[in-house]
Amino acid sequence: MRIAVIIVLVLLAGGGLVGGALLVAQPDGGALGLSLELLPPWYPGDYLWAGLLLFVGFGLVPLVAAALVLVRSRWGWPLVAVIGLALITWMLVQLVMIGLILPPMQLGFLAVGAALAGVGVWKSLTQRVQPA
Repeated sequence: MRIAVIIVLVLLAGGGLVGGALLVAQPDGGALGLSLELLPPWYPGDYLWAGLLLFVGFGLVPLVAAALVLVRSRWGWPLVAVIGLALITWMLVQLVMIGLILPPMQLGFLAVGAALAGVGVWKSLTQRVQPA
């Protein structure tokens, strides 16, 4: 299970890094097929902040979590749980802001978030902590 979670985290990181970089480079969303018209009227600006959050939160942080799980750090599984909960939150906010425009992708990421959160919490609670 550990290797499967690491693979999922690395794939998530790849998407986060690429998607985030594209939104930062082209904040109008055009590089990802998005338009500013998708954003609700109350949301100011463009996709720049979303791109930065995507790059760091779902690009860099999952790589850190994958490394921590790989070396069996006590912080690896709790970080996996946090990433899962953050992914669920990210997708729910996205659904509220732009709607269900890509159902398979959006629902798939919700499922991945739920799986990461569940496994992260379960492994956090059951891991053996090495004495200092």
